[in-house]
Amino acid sequence: MTLLHVAAEEGAAKIIRFSLNSLKGHENVLKSLLEATATNYKETALHLAAARGSLDVVQCLVEHDADVNVKSDYGKTVLHWAALDNLDVVQWLVEHDADVNVKSDYGKTVLLLAAQDNKWNVVQWLVEHDADVNVKSDYGKTVLLLAAQDDKWDVVQWLVEHDADVNVKSDYGKTVLHWAALGNLDVVRWLVKHGVDVNIKSDCGKTVPLLAAQDNKWDVVQWLVEHGANVNVKSNDGKTVLHHTAHYQNRYN
Repeated sequence: MTLLHVAAEEGAAKIIRFSLNSLKGHENVLKSLLEATATNYKETALHLAAARGSLDVVQCLVEHDADVNVKSDYGKTVLHWAALDNLDVVQWLVEHDADVNVKSDYGKTVLLLAAQDNKWNVVQWLVEHDADVNVKSDYGKTVLLLAAQDDKWDVVQWLVEHDADVNVKSDYGKTVLHWAALGNLDVVRWLVKHGVDVNIKSDCGKTVPLLAAQDNKWDVVQWLVEHGANVNVKSNDGKTVLHHTAHYQNRYN
């Protein structure tokens, strides 16, 4: 770790500006200093400043030609580091040519990373600035599926209105409707109105009505059936909605 790393980590913008200005005319030294990485995760000073949320330090480093798309260990860019807590840094970096759709070595874009960390304000801003709303993680999840898993139904609706695919499946074949059916009839209605397939199956053959029936969400089952869901579709274990209905009636009658 260099003194520049330490200053960046502390947010010492004045010290950094003075140090970098003093190297004018020594471009090779300046370049080496800006590209130097710390030992743990191969972070440059710019990575550390972005993670800390020190916008003035980020600006100073970039003004002296630090690469906004430089990667640390695991393929994370400066934008990945900023996305976990610092919207103002994210905004400035994107406005200065940071790539919003670059993936880390684990297949995560900045958008996916922000969604996984529940930074929905960052997610919404990125989508409005050309981040791919339908990109999938290595586990097959889009930002829409992550929002549904987290019960962020206002975010789900916003994402659908911004071109998120309502019928996209995770690696296990679940859609946003599968999650909604476990407890939110209003969202189910809204999703169906916006083009979700009521008969779509998960990888184990479960339709949304089947999943809702298993969880005793009979208001959801009834509404879906009234709006075109097929009650005779069998899951991979041969069960239909009617099997679960009979089981429920035998148990409570």
